[in-house]
Amino acid sequence: MDKYEQIDVVGRGSYGVVFKALNLEDGEVVAIKKLYRKHYSVQDCLNLREIKSLVDLNDHPNVVKLKDVINQEGVVFLEFEYMECSLHDRIASQTKPLSESKIRNMCFQILQGLAYIHHNGYIHRDLKPANILVSNNVIKISDFGFARATSGHPDHSSLTHKITTRSYRAPEVFLHSPVYDSSVDMWAIGATIAEMFTRYPLFQGYSEAKVMYNICKLLGTPTQTTWPNGLDLATKLKYRFPDLFGWQFSALLPNASSDAVNLIASLLSWDPSMRPTAMDALQHPFFDRCYVVPRCLRHEPPIVTPSLLVAPMLFEMTREQELLKMEMCLKRFESASSNEDPVHMLPEHLFDFEMCLKRFEAGLNNEDLVSMLPEHLFDFEIQEASLKSCITDLEGMEDSEEDLMYEFVKKEESKCMLAQGFLWRGLSKAWVGIFYRYKCLMNQ
Repeated sequence: MDKYEQIDVVGRGSYGVVFKALNLEDGEVVAIKKLYRKHYSVQDCLNLREIKSLVDLNDHPNVVKLKDVINQEGVVFLEFEYMECSLHDRIASQTKPLSESKIRNMCFQILQGLAYIHHNGYIHRDLKPANILVSNNVIKISDFGFARATSGHPDHSSLTHKITTRSYRAPEVFLHSPVYDSSVDMWAIGATIAEMFTRYPLFQGYSEAKVMYNICKLLGTPTQTTWPNGLDLATKLKYRFPDLFGWQFSALLPNASSDAVNLIASLLSWDPSMRPTAMDALQHPFFDRCYVVPRCLRHEPPIVTPSLLVAPMLFEMTREQELLKMEMCLKRFESASSNEDPVHMLPEHLFDFEMCLKRFEAGLNNEDLVSMLPEHLFDFEIQEASLKSCITDLEGMEDSEEDLMYEFVKKEESKCMLAQGFLWRGLSKAWVGIFYRYKCLMNQ
């Protein structure tokens, strides 16, 4: 490792730490991952799941390139090409949502890389924005620590259910399905694409049960029609799905085109067999503009494969399911009693919180916080003094955004209607930010 000069630590994970380094021999900036666990033999290194998969998948422009493996007295270092940042960092740095054209270009590259990974017999199992790297306009899939070869492994008894972060974990994994396949990656991609539009994780939650509840809140409770195997898995696990109608993706993603909404809804299907493969997804009309020759001018393949026939059917079935969810919501609205506030049926993402943040930053200290927020998010009996008391309670908390959010919910659930759905999907962190900023202003 003498030929490398460490510049900065860029990330830490379950298996190692990554730092930016300069190769003193050729002047190239690279990324070095130092594994925590020691491996003294060369064969042990080559048998590592991450190294083996990267060696097999080292020939695609949308998969991060492994340049070298160094074993120094049992400490293993992996040299990678250096990328500017992760997709998570890119999304977090945006002051406004990414344009759909940029999202389309990035998703096209992600799916090309994923199609290559799946075609070569691997499941990634840890796809999320933090593991997708960005440099300029180039996207690369990274971090293969959870990757698993699917070919030559008929025995699925060793499949773990502790894969990826909860927000990107497929429902069949939550329900301990004994078998899962590349469709778990497609679910994660669907959640990632949605996050690129909203800038917040779609299915947040402090526990597996909470994430499943949030999935049901969006997709609606699965049925014998939408996911019969899921009901069987839940019965075996003694898990009871919450009774929810679901909500339309178009309401959740008001800035997305109908094609983008349909693609995301297809990827986030309850039934794994109903999710398109990476190759199917690349054929979706959302990506028509990514091809040099327009779809309408391209020659049809001489052999029509089952995938080309099935994929359009999957996308059309997703459209029908979205219409069904809308009809069910309308029926529930029509049958609601006069005492029930129909606003509770709406997703929190419909409301403009950016305006509130801007007005806070403008220094409008004397304005009443409650008047600046959408009134129907709060219990109508809430008073300003109550709200200020809650904000004061935040002073002793850690500055960690997640800790702040969860502590706030625990303290606020009895006072604020917003708190009852606070952990649902992405808006929660933004609202916590509003309250936190307000507390800071009050203390100035």
